[in-house]
Amino acid sequence: MSRFSAKVSSRFLHCQVFWKVCMSEVREGGLRERILARALELYNEEGIEYVGVRELARDLGVQAGNISYHFPTKDDIVLAIGLQLRELNDATVRLPPHPSLLGFMEMMRQVFRNHHEFRCLFLSLPKLFIQNPALADVYVGDREVDRRQVIVDYLRGLSQAGLLRADLGPPQLRRLASFCALVARGWIGDGWVSYPDASPEWRMAHYLHIVVDHFAGYTTPAGLEELEAFRSRLSPAPDPLRRFHG
Repeated sequence: MSRFSAKVSSRFLHCQVFWKVCMSEVREGGLRERILARALELYNEEGIEYVGVRELARDLGVQAGNISYHFPTKDDIVLAIGLQLRELNDATVRLPPHPSLLGFMEMMRQVFRNHHEFRCLFLSLPKLFIQNPALADVYVGDREVDRRQVIVDYLRGLSQAGLLRADLGPPQLRRLASFCALVARGWIGDGWVSYPDASPEWRMAHYLHIVVDHFAGYTTPAGLEELEAFRSRLSPAPDPLRRFHG
């Protein structure tokens, strides 16, 4: 074999190896995303506590070792899902250049949608926090503190814009932000217990109406107009006692 042919052959083999490595990385990366996507679906359907790594592997048609390669323990899967939600909420909760109450409520609605997409986390939060302290950090760590501050700043901007009452000081704004966080996290569990037969859309509308009603006590006339504009975008106000009707 000539020196030229040897070089060509060597480069060809090098390209083959490189291509195999690249394709392996693509497949492995694809598997990681498949694991997370299917785990989220199963956790939402059956509950995090009731789906183990073996059940997940069987559902995906892979060996348990393929999963543990990416996620050594089930806690690592849950943590990765929690981080996905955190990134989603970080992208949702933003302070716009020109705050409006209508925009704030639409932001809240998107947070509700995010939480419904990851509802398994909110149905199992207390137990998960005890079992997985790293997951608790996702919700009460610095990023969560920063996000809560964004909401406070947003509310302050609404007050300065004449949409919320001017007499609302920092303590009141912080409590209003805490109310938003409470409902955004709690509506999943409360809706599941109180209205088990209702659709997710019905439940979401019900709790968003509660948010609107609560904010109405803090708004100016101009702010109330924006609240009502948002209310008109929701489905008709659900009857909270409908499940008890004969």
